[in-house]
Amino acid sequence: MTSTQTDETAKGTELVLWITYLNIVLYALCYQLQRPVEPFLLQSLIEQQEKSGDETGKSSSISQTYGNLQSFFSFCQFFGSPLVGILLDRVGIRITSTIVFIASALSYGILAIATDLVWVFLSKIPTIFQAAFLVAQATAATSTGGDSSLRAAALGRMTTAYTIGATIGPTLGGVLAGNGDYYAGAKLAVVGSLISAVLSLLYLPDGANKEETILAGSDNQNTEMESMTLKKQRSFLDDVQRSKEIALRVWPLLLVKVAGGVCASMHSTAVPLVLTQSMHFEPQQLGLSMSISMFSVAGFGAVAMAPLTKALGSLGMMNVGLVSRSILGCVMAAIVSFAKGSGSGNEESVLF
Repeated sequence: MTSTQTDETAKGTELVLWITYLNIVLYALCYQLQRPVEPFLLQSLIEQQEKSGDETGKSSSISQTYGNLQSFFSFCQFFGSPLVGILLDRVGIRITSTIVFIASALSYGILAIATDLVWVFLSKIPTIFQAAFLVAQATAATSTGGDSSLRAAALGRMTTAYTIGATIGPTLGGVLAGNGDYYAGAKLAVVGSLISAVLSLLYLPDGANKEETILAGSDNQNTEMESMTLKKQRSFLDDVQRSKEIALRVWPLLLVKVAGGVCASMHSTAVPLVLTQSMHFEPQQLGLSMSISMFSVAGFGAVAMAPLTKALGSLGMMNVGLVSRSILGCVMAAIVSFAKGSGSGNEESVLF
């Protein structure tokens, strides 16, 4: 490969990565736009159904409905992540990324026209394919080739990109909903997702860099052709079976992830309900609290994660993290309970 070809390849890789970073910012921004709005939208729809005499509205409470909605979303994600992985393997990065963002746009589009609770739940079905960060990781692994330092830098920038979107998103969503329009954030999210779909279709690679493989020599070319042939021969059920075999080999880790995920889901579901129902937060305040929380977590990760992991090791870091999360959860519960019981009117100062 000549120096000119090497420079062109490097520029192409850099463009792909920067498009990926932009997609991650938009992905996180669009998703987080909805978070401070959903409790208020559900409350509004329940009240409308109660006024219209709908028995569904009468039997629903905001806490129960919001919890059911989050559980349904997690259920969709549970099945969706393996499917996106299979799509990456079978149709490549470009098509998979386009599908992911079109599915996101469809989800937000349904939410933007939801006039009852049924439509809100239906809006979560397309999120089966909402796994843009997984696609971004695959893009980094494919585009950077064997350069481990470049790959590590790309993954770090992806985390930063997500943090940017996830920090701006809740505050912007709360501001947009502040005047009572609970659909403005969803409409904006449709636009952002469609932009990412177009960028994916135009700029992202299909998969591994085949040009480099061919230029490297006939042996690598034959290996690539054999790999492509094997992929074509594998059926969808073969891919599902392969995923199952991998899951059985790492089941202890998956069990820890499930337990941690259950606790994290309970926390992420309860906090908006506590802040809105007990602390009487408005959308702007709830969005700001979510942005502060996201920024704090990201800041801690950027400053403290590396030295702590080096000092404690991966296993020790996992154990300390689980214990710390439990302690901080208890502390937060105590602070909220104290603020609620004090009746001092300063509830709005409690931001998480």
